[in-house]
Amino acid sequence: MGASAERRVREVVMLRVSTGASIREALDEWTASHNVAAALVEGIGAAYAVELGYFDRTRREYVRRVVEGDVEIASLQGNVTLKEGRPFAHLHVVVTGPDGAALGGHLFDARAGATCELAVTVLDRAVGRVYDEATGVWLLDLE
Repeated sequence: MGASAERRVREVVMLRVSTGASIREALDEWTASHNVAAALVEGIGAAYAVELGYFDRTRREYVRRVVEGDVEIASLQGNVTLKEGRPFAHLHVVVTGPDGAALGGHLFDARAGATCELAVTVLDRAVGRVYDEATGVWLLDLE
């Protein structure tokens, strides 16, 4: 049997979002300035002015909610893909407040509290998004 070739390429970059900075804007600026066309994102830290949401399929729109006060980011996960030719971060988050109760959902934005630490795994192939009329959502283009 002949030998086969394989190549797996990825780069993990650790980012620290400055206290008070928009987590989304910081990630968007970094991915755009580094020409990131696909990545996985993980994060922890603290935040405030958190705007969460969920997609209401009946109304075909996101319903938003602002979480007041300081919270811990228990888990932040998502991906970066190309949407209309630009890097687009799709993020979900679980945050906890002083009582330890968890709230989660789609992350529209938040300000970094004491710290927000992101691990961005840059992938070696671009992944795009296409608008799906049936759902009203920009879906991964995996064709």
